[in-house]
Amino acid sequence: MKIKRKEKFSPKHLDQMDVYRKFALEIISFLFTLGFSYVAYVIATPSDAYLVGSLGVLNTLTVAGLKKEVKDSLDKTSKEIHHKLKDSERLLTEHIELYRKFGEIDDPDLKREVLWFIDDIYEGRLPEHIARNRRIQLLERTNLIRASAYHETLESLYDWNKTWLSPWYKNTLELLARGGKVERNFIISKHSVLSNGKWDGEAYLILKRQFEDGVDIRIVWTEDIAQEIQHLHRDIMRNFTIFDDCEVLETDRTGQRMYRRPSRQVDLCQELFDKQRRFSKTFKEVFPDVET
Repeated sequence: MKIKRKEKFSPKHLDQMDVYRKFALEIISFLFTLGFSYVAYVIATPSDAYLVGSLGVLNTLTVAGLKKEVKDSLDKTSKEIHHKLKDSERLLTEHIELYRKFGEIDDPDLKREVLWFIDDIYEGRLPEHIARNRRIQLLERTNLIRASAYHETLESLYDWNKTWLSPWYKNTLELLARGGKVERNFIISKHSVLSNGKWDGEAYLILKRQFEDGVDIRIVWTEDIAQEIQHLHRDIMRNFTIFDDCEVLETDRTGQRMYRRPSRQVDLCQELFDKQRRFSKTFKEVFPDVET
């Protein structure tokens, strides 16, 4: 007949013993301090005994405090690990669901389109339908905007009058209000905005409004660029907006395109922006009489 071995202690008993053991250690430490103080009182002067006793009590309290600090640190670490495991579990579930959905696409051509779409985003090229909405999303959390505004004609500069009430400009003002920064280079022709040395009134008001709203605007004359760097003349005259030096929105007659790292286009636009600034003049340099 096989006799079942009885466990000496259950997990519950072990937990209780652990509590008792910790409590006993505290009591023993305290009694040791009292005993050490008594011995010191017998063999030393009362003042020495008081000093030894005080140090012993202080040591006991310090040990207890360190134990609590270690316990709190372990509890915090345990919670952080728990949250990270939950996040990993959630991400794994989402990935499995994506793979399942992709596997259920029964047309190989559509599957190929999906893979191309994923590959574009992975390499930092965002489709146009995503770019249209993403610029507003980015403005809500961006802290630095660096933009190039190339206006080939005076009429294109007037288009700014259509933006003052738009969500785009509203979010720009909110960015400035929360302490963000907007730097914009206006690339324009002297011949289009100046007539006999006098500025076009509407063009002046457009620039002045942005200056007063807190935008760090610079004016870049196309004539200056053409004379100084003819080989970069065409490349430097572009419309783009850089968000936190991480993503860039390019706009031209064909539409809008958005890039994000690791696309090289982000660094290229940053380099063009810096080149524009080297040929730029501040608003106060162009209009020294405007009060700030």
